[in-house]
Amino acid sequence: MNRKVILARGDYPYIEKLRAGSNCSVEIVPSCHYPRRPYAVLLDSPTADELSDEIERATILGIHTRIVVVSDPYLDIAVRTFCRAVVSVRSDEGAEGIVRAVTGRRSSLINLDERELALISRMRQGPTNKELSLSMSVSERTIRRIKEGIFRKTGLVSGEQLAVLSVYLDQYSQLLTYLG
Repeated sequence: MNRKVILARGDYPYIEKLRAGSNCSVEIVPSCHYPRRPYAVLLDSPTADELSDEIERATILGIHTRIVVVSDPYLDIAVRTFCRAVVSVRSDEGAEGIVRAVTGRRSSLINLDERELALISRMRQGPTNKELSLSMSVSERTIRRIKEGIFRKTGLVSGEQLAVLSVYLDQYSQLLTYLG
């Protein structure tokens, strides 16, 4: 039986469950080293630079592999919004979610439109709906509708969460748009 090779970039707490719960061989290999052609590379909460380095190294070596990012909910949203080349799974999904991500099912994409992204980018400073409506030249009612759409698509529930997401999207958007 041919087992899929997964390279993990660290000794993450869920590695043993991943080894037991899948038909995969999991090897812990730090940094961007590829001792063999992996089926997937597993990164836990990478920075934008770490993710960029991983994808660049695989591209340079001509290795077509699935990059799986285990992330917090905000990084998950950023990856699913901007990058189709990376599979994201939230850390609270545990080893079972990681097995699903590694062995086949891609994360569903979040399609935020231009207005939604514009609103999120303005949320970092914690503006009121009135301030947002003035800066975006729309009514407060439109701002509420835009927020409702974002909440529905992302699963977030508050303006404070949108402010945190704004930081993530700012950090990852250039990288992930380039890679996507």
